[in-house]
Amino acid sequence: MEREEFKRLGRVGEEVIVLAREGKDNTVVGKYADGRVILFSDDSMYKINPGDTVVGEIVRDAKNYVLVEPKRVLGDTLEALIFNLEHITRGSYYSHSIFSRALLYLIKKEIE
Repeated sequence: MEREEFKRLGRVGEEVIVLAREGKDNTVVGKYADGRVILFSDDSMYKINPGDTVVGEIVRDAKNYVLVEPKRVLGDTLEALIFNLEHITRGSYYSHSIFSRALLYLIKKEIE
C-alpha cells in the first residue's frame, strides 16, 4: 500500500518546474514538493547550475528521489522570475512571503 501512495506523488511523464540547488559533492539537485530530492539526468544536453529554473519531465519515481530529464532551462526570463517568487511565497519566512507577494502583484498588474 505504501508504494501505491507514492505513485500518486510523482508520476512518470509529469512535467515539473524545479529550482536547482547545490547538492552534496558539487552536484546540482532540486527538491520535490513531498520533500524528496530531485536528481537531473546525467545525459542531459543542458548545463544546469544552482539557481537555474529547470522545466523537465519525471522519468523515474523512486522511494527516496525523483529523476528528471531537463527539457529546458528558463534562465533570466519572466516565467522563471514568477515561478521563483511563487516558490518564496509558499515558504516559511513571513517577511519573505509578504515581499514576494507584493512583487508578484506588481508584475502581474504590469502584464495585464
